[in-house]
Amino acid sequence: MEQVAGVKHSVILNSGSSANDLTMKALAILCGKGEVIVPPITWVSDIASVIDTGHTPVFVDIDPKSLEINVEQVLTAINSKTKGVFLTHVLGHKGVNIGIFMGGIVVVESVFGWPGIGQLAWQAIQRVDIPIIMGVTLVSAIAIVLGNLIADLIAPFVDPRIKFR
Repeated sequence: MEQVAGVKHSVILNSGSSANDLTMKALAILCGKGEVIVPPITWVSDIASVIDTGHTPVFVDIDPKSLEINVEQVLTAINSKTKGVFLTHVLGHKGVNIGIFMGGIVVVESVFGWPGIGQLAWQAIQRVDIPIIMGVTLVSAIAIVLGNLIADLIAPFVDPRIKFR
């Protein structure tokens, strides 16, 4: 596997359910047990993995048009007990708007779109390489902020209901 994926260690599982269970167990070990924010439209195995590992699921609604988890409700639901946000792809739709990453908690999904940055971040976490972790976080945060800024600036031209103030 080291030669194929370019990683020294890996875990191969039989299903997404097993992967979810392992992820929730790792979250409990690394961050402690607590609340995990989940969407109401998901597989039962997603919720079962949260409950089976001692976490408490906290349901927040989705946007009925995009089927993405409602970012405003997620940010409202985050508190000192929150350990993660469980994101689920629904019927081909992505599970979350990129703005959710500004919450600053563990997000249970790899959504890095840059080739190699997810692997770089994972390897840095495994090595506890704080400068690399901070660098990846900073670059990702800047990209997110710039992406949101550009989207906000373009929105009035795309949707006539939106006006600059």
